[in-house]
Amino acid sequence: MNVGDKVQWTYDVPATWRFIYTPGPMEVTLVQVVDTEPTVFARRFGPTGMNLTPGKLYTVKFPWSEYYGDLARLPHLVYMTIHQKWLEPLRTE
Repeated sequence: MNVGDKVQWTYDVPATWRFIYTPGPMEVTLVQVVDTEPTVFARRFGPTGMNLTPGKLYTVKFPWSEYYGDLARLPHLVYMTIHQKWLEPLRTE
């Protein structure tokens, strides 16, 4: 996946992420390669950091208002950094 590609959650992503963050497609804005230990944040979910392995981190964006309405004082676009384990190219089926 490259910058500008549309992506979606994988089938095995925790179901709450689709509700908390976004159920719809996201757009890749930055690709980084990581070959180090899981972050402190990831280790909050277990000693192996959600079993994250070296790989790519994708920064994605999605329009907040499209999913949650135009709420005052919230940014229009939300950016998140997500491990490749949780994303896949947008299916167009």
